[in-house]
Amino acid sequence: MNRPVVLAGIRPMGSMHRGHYFGFLKPLLDRQREARCFFMITDYLTLNAVGGDSIRVQEDVGDLVMDVLASGFDPERSVCFLQSQVPQLGELAIILNHSLRPSASTGISKVRDEPDATRQPLTPDSIGDTVLQTADLLAFRPASVFVVPDQRSYVEQARERARRFNREFGPVFPETKCEYGEEHVGTDRNVGMSGYHTGRIDVVESAKRVPAKAHGVSMDTGRALSAGTTEPAPLPEPLKSARAKLEGRRSLVRDILHLGGSDARIEGQRTLELVKEAVGLRYRNLLG
Repeated sequence: MNRPVVLAGIRPMGSMHRGHYFGFLKPLLDRQREARCFFMITDYLTLNAVGGDSIRVQEDVGDLVMDVLASGFDPERSVCFLQSQVPQLGELAIILNHSLRPSASTGISKVRDEPDATRQPLTPDSIGDTVLQTADLLAFRPASVFVVPDQRSYVEQARERARRFNREFGPVFPETKCEYGEEHVGTDRNVGMSGYHTGRIDVVESAKRVPAKAHGVSMDTGRALSAGTTEPAPLPEPLKSARAKLEGRRSLVRDILHLGGSDARIEGQRTLELVKEAVGLRYRNLLG
């Protein structure tokens, strides 16, 4: 039986907190029996934030995967992978960018069959994150994506691009819907697809981060917390205990990411082939 895909993503900027867990990870993992749950670690989005500190990114990715495993992730039912493991995302973004362009009235407009005067190349700024985010959201043709309410606009942009692509080239993308988990007082709402939290508390607090917390400093940014701001409450003890038991099995991170990356590339390639077929880039007569 083909199970529908459910997607969520997070930027690897430290470990999880309650907002992550209840906001989208738990409701996503609760769907594992009925859906294929794709958990994307959006590591490309850390490039500006960490200033080339690859060691920090690797540590954050490793901690995040361990947190996901401790939360009940089942590698036989779900997929956890790095954004950078799936080159099909970039290729899909290129096709979307050149087949659809921004329009003042609708936000998207087709470019095929229009006069040359209107087919001006888009600048990097006009492409921006929106087409890349659209590719992230559509590459696996999810039935739904978990986001927080503040990020609904990103999903709506992707949905509009999908509708216009389907109208112009044929039905390739499903009508993805937004789903929301719980919101918790005292947690940043910027979690979910491609989001992260800048004042979180780790599932397992390392000794080097505890002193910073005690002095009113955000553990992730090193910045002082604003007046009246507190770090979010930690995750429940059973999850912290599960996470601690996994600490000696770091090789699981490699296995999960290798397996997840392979599954994500296969699914992304399926979508890419459908898209290329729709826009006429399969060249069957030339390439067989």
